[in-house]
Amino acid sequence: AMMNVLNNALGECVIACVDADYDYLAQGATETSREVCENPYIFHTYAYAIENYQCNAKDLHDVCVMATLNDHKIIDFEVFFELYSKITYPLFVWSIYFNRKRDLNTFPILMLGNVTRLDNIQIRNPQRSLDRLKAKVDRKLEYFETNYPDYVAEVEDLKGVLRDLGVRPENTYYFMQGHHIFENVTMKVVGPVCQYLRSERENEIRELAAHEMQFQNELTSYGHSLCSVELMLKKNRTIKDCEPFERLKRDIEKFLAKMN
Repeated sequence: AMMNVLNNALGECVIACVDADYDYLAQGATETSREVCENPYIFHTYAYAIENYQCNAKDLHDVCVMATLNDHKIIDFEVFFELYSKITYPLFVWSIYFNRKRDLNTFPILMLGNVTRLDNIQIRNPQRSLDRLKAKVDRKLEYFETNYPDYVAEVEDLKGVLRDLGVRPENTYYFMQGHHIFENVTMKVVGPVCQYLRSERENEIRELAAHEMQFQNELTSYGHSLCSVELMLKKNRTIKDCEPFERLKRDIEKFLAKMN
């Protein structure tokens, strides 16, 4: 949106709506960042991308219900994503630090994603996956602190700057790469949960059926009522109690008030 011909036409009759990526957190460190942060006709997500909103932890139980037609709550997604965020936060700050220095080679976003992706999750004990994640993150943190000791104090100072921009240890997942959070974090936990809930519902249908034909008919009807988990996530437009989204809404409301 910012690089095509419309960019020169931005004004009262033309606005651009873009994903913030790291440009919001860079706060003018690059030309694109300055444009994103300062142009009154550009609205950005504050969070990294729309995928981060789709993965809003407060909405994920409802997503599972819609995907499985089973409202059994077996994982507290809000607690899980808060723990995930707190674990990855220190490493995320290093990523932003190098990005602000325009060093895209030492610790690129792809590398951050590789370290912070989740492996197979046991839904009865999701803490195991978080423990393995923490071990990976701690090893990478030790590497940076050992090999870049002169940067440690600056990275620590950056935490205060990011806090003023809305980034806190418990909400880091809003500001990490959207596709990574969608595919390598959210789907890794929501997928197994939905698979379990569907199996649970199918077992209920079997137990309640009076005979095999009724079971097969109701099972077929249930299957036709289901939708893929990924599609339900992409359809998520509820976005409950999400601070970056509320900031975006206020920006739009102020803009419309001026136009009127």
